[in-house]
Amino acid sequence: MWSRPGGTVEFGETIENALKREIKEEIGVDIEIIKFLEYTELIDKDKHWIAFGFLAKIKAGEVKNLEPHKHEDIRWFPLNDLPENITPYTKKSIETYLNLKNRKRENKD
Repeated sequence: MWSRPGGTVEFGETIENALKREIKEEIGVDIEIIKFLEYTELIDKDKHWIAFGFLAKIKAGEVKNLEPHKHEDIRWFPLNDLPENITPYTKKSIETYLNLKNRKRENKD
């Protein structure tokens, strides 16, 4: 399934710093966090974790798959042509972003 990059928050680390670190570790770029979007709770048989969605932009670096043993591929998709097999937490972040974008557009009209 297609998913946004991310990972575990280490003890004493803020969510924002964890995101910056994980992005650097997984795809080799530095990011600037623009806005918190939402969170999703994921409850499985023996796990309970929370995925936080942020809007961010690349500040420096070139996107590379630095964890090919974990991720087969990295791709960018147009928002109007997304693949079907997106993780639920990634889909929720995209929907939240699009809703915010549409509200901003409506408020300008």
